[in-house]
Amino acid sequence: ETLLRLSGLEHRLESEIKQNSALDINWTIVKDWSEDSRYIFDISKVRADNFYSAVTARKHGVLSWLKKYW
Repeated sequence: ETLLRLSGLEHRLESEIKQNSALDINWTIVKDWSEDSRYIFDISKVRADNFYSAVTARKHGVLSWLKKYW
């Protein structure tokens, strides 16, 4: 969330998730990820799959939303 604020996209995301519940759910899944998350080895396959889907979903994924502002 710090990077989101520093990028100036915080208000855009807030506005978008008010209108897009799928993006809101996906953001909720990925927002707490950190570099240290890579080293959590006891993560379930379901959780890992949910994270991957939340990031990569074509229509409402976090990466798809972010690419609109590159």
